[in-house]
Amino acid sequence: MKTGMHKHTGETITGVEFLNQRFVDAFSTRKGSLVVDREYGTYIDDLIDENITPLFRMQLFARAAETIKNPVNGLDDVKLKQLELIEQADNSVEVVVYMQWENQEVTTRVTLLEAA
Repeated sequence: MKTGMHKHTGETITGVEFLNQRFVDAFSTRKGSLVVDREYGTYIDDLIDENITPLFRMQLFARAAETIKNPVNGLDDVKLKQLELIEQADNSVEVVVYMQWENQEVTTRVTLLEAA
């Protein structure tokens, strides 16, 4: 099981808490923005200001799956089962990720494309 540091408290975290933090970090970091590792992150934010259409959904799902599959993002210990897109009233988009991790079914939510 991977162990990490809580990004706000500095405390050691493991398990689902650390898994959720890894997801949020990978999904909220623009690919190419980290000088030390240009391959880390996602291109999901390229979809900002796009209308939510079937094409948008397909592109979002593809980029989310790509973000999870990219070994640099540290999510290589999960097996993606399903992605669900939820449109919020404030025009933000939330992705619900259903996965298998450490021989258990786990669900995490990541808010993307937050409204200003």
